Amino acid sequence: MEAPFITATGAVIAACIAFSGALHVAMRSQRHQAKSLRDNWVHDRCKDAYLGFLDAARAFAPLTEEAIRSENRNVTAAGVAMARNPQADMFHETWVGDVPPVDALSEGFYKRAPKRLHGLAVAYERIAFEGPSDVAAKAREIIDSAHRLSAGPELFAREAKEQIDPDHPERPSPNEVDLLRTEINSYEVLIAEFRRQAKKALTDAGGPHKS
Repeated sequence: MEAPFITATGAVIAACIAFSGALHVAMRSQRHQAKSLRDNWVHDRCKDAYLGFLDAARAFAPLTEEAIRSENRNVTAAGVAMARNPQADMFHETWVGDVPPVDALSEGFYKRAPKRLHGLAVAYERIAFEGPSDVAAKAREIIDSAHRLSAGPELFAREAKEQIDPDHPERPSPNEVDLLRTEINSYEVLIAEFRRQAKKALTDAGGPHKS
């Protein structure tokens, strides 16, 4: 009777080992699937937050299109003027001919800006929550730029005055128009940089996993 007993015992032990191994594989598969589902969920949350912020940033950006179009007309006219007269003084206020400079944003800009800024701030809260920190920091820069654009010409006039060298007031320094143009360009550049960083953050996170 000992041999059959030993054989039966061995079979039970083998079955237990097999069951334990199958259980381990099943648990590992479950953990992997759970992690994959969580990674997908986090990825989708971040992607939605990034796209929502870009939508809000672009909703503010069209308010600057009037100035951007005028700026482009200025650049085109300047190029034509220089081609016709290489000796033209590009720093002279009338050198580009009769194309008016970008000296102010429209009244509609200042009327609509508060609502658009609020939407941008709300979208930023999701970015700040989801992260990562470098993406949130770039989003913060966009909001800061939007606030500057909506602050009014007084801000750029004051900053232009502060850049005048009191000891050498005759030296060239940027005026409020120059500063406005720079800020408009900066806003567009910041949006492009945010898009790149957001895309990189999603790629570094591994993207959505497929089970």
